[in-house]
Amino acid sequence: MISQRNAAESRTLKDLRQLVQRHDLFDWIRLENRIESCFQKVHLAWHQGNLDDVSECMTNKYRQEQQSDYLDKWAKQGLINHCEVEVISSIQPLFLAHPAQEMEGSKLVVAITAKMEDYLTERDSGKIVQGKKGEFKDVDTIWTFVVQNGKWVLANIEDSRSSLLLDYARTHNELPLNLEQNDGLQVKAF
Repeated sequence: MISQRNAAESRTLKDLRQLVQRHDLFDWIRLENRIESCFQKVHLAWHQGNLDDVSECMTNKYRQEQQSDYLDKWAKQGLINHCEVEVISSIQPLFLAHPAQEMEGSKLVVAITAKMEDYLTERDSGKIVQGKKGEFKDVDTIWTFVVQNGKWVLANIEDSRSSLLLDYARTHNELPLNLEQNDGLQVKAF
């Protein structure tokens, strides 16, 4: 699986280098900085129990889903999510989709590995009900970003233990037909 992930990363970075010639939204260094910033901000907001402060990092739909499905639910149950990122070890691009001429709707899927602590406690007693305090573990997640209003924003987070990681690593990028193919692979076109 590692070789497939590395091949997907190589393929996606090559395609980003081609697209950056059309628009700086595809500059990997800027993109990686944006992803890292969003990753840190989203986890801090999870810890604070309110995703309103990260609206510039997430689609409205995804932010509202996460707020109601998790944070509001935990608050009603008297639970607090403790989440701290110690370090991001890697951000690995796996898949890129880009419509013909429009930047809006472009999609980038990345695997993020971070050393972090994540646990739930009861608000009143402080009793840990899930996870372990002081245990920083390497966590792999799949983050999907889309271009919305000219910015890359988070549209989904998935567990990397699912088969999706392998699926993304096997999937060819989706680019306009007029882009030169850089690796001899068939690319699914829009």
